Amino acid sequence: MGKLFNRINKGFSRIFRVLLFVLSAFLIIYFFPKSGKFKYNFENGRPWQSENLYAPFDFAIKKSQEEIDDEITQAKINTPLFFEIDTSLITNSNKQIITRIEELKNDSLFNVLKEEDVKNIKIHSSEIIDEVYYKGLLEENFDFKDSQLISILLDNKLVNSTYYNRLIKPEDLITFINNKIIETNSEKYKSQIISLVFDIIAPNLFYDKVLSDESINEATINISPNRGFIEKRNTNNLKRRSC
Repeated sequence: MGKLFNRINKGFSRIFRVLLFVLSAFLIIYFFPKSGKFKYNFENGRPWQSENLYAPFDFAIKKSQEEIDDEITQAKINTPLFFEIDTSLITNSNKQIITRIEELKNDSLFNVLKEEDVKNIKIHSSEIIDEVYYKGLLEENFDFKDSQLISILLDNKLVNSTYYNRLIKPEDLITFINNKIIETNSEKYKSQIISLVFDIIAPNLFYDKVLSDESINEATINISPNRGFIEKRNTNNLKRRSC
């Protein structure tokens, strides 16, 4: 009889522990939150309506990679690229025109012209060359944005600031010359002017890559990956410090 009672007691004890475990697990699962929920309601762009929140530690507000890339691009555009100008070309261009016309007297484009025509060709060609050098003819077609700031140097001294789209690229030279011929009503001499200008014209702006790269590096190296910084114990909306 005593053995039977002990067995029943032990069995009841085990069943009780199992039921207690199942009940505890049920209560934990039932009352445990299904997902984390922020207890404050807020909307972007609207004032904070609840009591002040305080940061338990310092933390940065990170920028997105797109924001960082945009800042780097904008910094590059606003940082001048440097070109060295050769002013000797414009000084010598008139002499070169006279010399070249003499050389072309027996050319089929020139030998049929009157002296007055040759004089007009010389004047128009000289004006076009001067204007090309004034605007600046690049040595090659660089892949810069039109709004890129440009600094023009003479003997390492700044003599002019402009934008890339105001300079003449080699691929745009023939269009520029044609437009000037039309503006001056000298289409009848178009072939002679184009031939003469292309015989004489040469780039007068040369890219200083070393100086430009140094300038860009200085402008972009200090761009912060953070939009701001929240200090410990500061309020969520009043004590933000920019980085």
